[in-house]
Amino acid sequence: MRTRDDGTRCFSVDNAVNFGVDEAIFVQYLMDKLQAACVLLQQGRGQDNFELVVEEGQPWMPWTIDDFSKELPFWSIKQIRRIIASCKGQGLIKTGNYNQSLLERRLWYTLEGVTVNEWQGN
Repeated sequence: MRTRDDGTRCFSVDNAVNFGVDEAIFVQYLMDKLQAACVLLQQGRGQDNFELVVEEGQPWMPWTIDDFSKELPFWSIKQIRRIIASCKGQGLIKTGNYNQSLLERRLWYTLEGVTVNEWQGN
């Protein structure tokens, strides 16, 4: 998520009005992480620092609830689960499973309607 020098974070006011403040913050966090990974992938850098799958033109990255909890410490695990369910229910995000092992429990996340090409300037 975009963080200013003073530690404040940015999100879309329109998304907050239309979908809820928590949902706007969460969507902005996913957007920033996915976009940064796409740019690094295009530049051929950083692939050791993240996992990214492009499926049907959409970028997907894996997270666990614990990952979100560490990155977004102002929410409890219960709140994160509720926010994810709300975002899915409102059609803002999609989840999938691109794990290589059947034992992995991570979900992969993407934003509804966003493609890699939009972030790569194509």
